[in-house]
Amino acid sequence: MSPEIKQNEVPFDGYAVDMWSVGVMLFMMCTGYEPWEIPCDTDTQFYYFTRGYLADMIAKQRGIKLSDELLDLLQWMMVVNPRERPCLSQVRAHPWMMMGRYEKEHKK
Repeated sequence: MSPEIKQNEVPFDGYAVDMWSVGVMLFMMCTGYEPWEIPCDTDTQFYYFTRGYLADMIAKQRGIKLSDELLDLLQWMMVVNPRERPCLSQVRAHPWMMMGRYEKEHKK
């Protein structure tokens, strides 16, 4: 649940809410666990995650190493301010999403 939905903000940007959700799902697929319990500053995991400490948080607490590109994308997708989240075309153009595309296109 995105912070703006948790806080019952009306109106809200449905696309930004969806981008938050996709970011959470991507995080879970890449790490195998949920990033936090509730999207609120009282949750320590959420607090550090949303303040730019994602890499430190997962490396130190979980021993997981993710690429810098993936960490950047996850951090961007789950920015607390919905106006600062990327749109789908920005996510698709992100370096992490582009990894391997060059090799696929030039193997023929």
